[in-house]
Amino acid sequence: MRKGTAIMDLKHHEDYISDITVDQAKRILLTASGDGTMGVFNIKRRRFELLSEYQSGDLTSVALMKRGKKVVCGSSEGTIYIFNWNGFGATSDRFALKAESIDQILPITDSIMCTASTDGYIR
Repeated sequence: MRKGTAIMDLKHHEDYISDITVDQAKRILLTASGDGTMGVFNIKRRRFELLSEYQSGDLTSVALMKRGKKVVCGSSEGTIYIFNWNGFGATSDRFALKAESIDQILPITDSIMCTASTDGYIR
């Protein structure tokens, strides 16, 4: 911040970035995007690692679960996509909620999370 310039300037998503999170070691930056992909950026090496496969809706939120072994992404279609830590390319599981969209995910414990939706519900 003292220099007033960016240390990295990367563009790998085709649409807006809706959420960002970082792992506990502060090495990997994860992004959720309106193009339906999750991006993985290596902060230490200052480089882009990969994009996940395209999901059917916009990814609206991203959070770490299970002590950093799982990554969960909420979507504009009300689906939660789950990725394994070393398998960012493809989802390992998905859950459809009765929600219009999942706009925010907040981990409460390693196994419990809260989701917020545009329909006004916290689940």
